Order: sequence, then C-alpha cells, then structure tokens
Amino acid sequence: MKVLHLSWVILVIAAEAVSNGATSCGDEISTDRYWSDEHKACIPCTRCHEHRLITLIGCSPTKDTLCGTIEDLR
Repeated sequence: MKVLHLSWVILVIAAEAVSNGATSCGDEISTDRYWSDEHKACIPCTRCHEHRLITLIGCSPTKDTLCGTIEDLR
C-alpha cells in the first residue's frame, strides 16, 4: 500500500511541474539544481549550511531551497 501511495505522490508532483510549464534540468531528477523561470535556465540550489542556516524546505525541480534559522521553525 505504501508503494502505491508513494507512486501517486510522485505522479502528482510530476503533473504539477508539467502544468506549471516547468522545464527539465536534464534527463534525470536532480537534487542540486532547479529550473528558474526568471533566468530560463537550470540554477544550482542554495546550500543553506554555506550561509550558516538550516534547510526549511528542500530544493525541488521548480523551486530553490528555502533556508532559515531554528527560530523560523517556531
């Protein structure tokens, strides 16, 4: 049952990316780049620890990483 649920989640995420007009950053799913509509190119994801922050929301195919402090979690 968990495999079916995970497959459904992946399908929904992929459908959302297509409906948003997202462009792929290559043939495989990348966790270190995302498509920027502003730049019309694949951009490296922000690495929060390089800015002494924590990852609040990880990078996705169409959005950059959201970084913050522990206080932002409250």
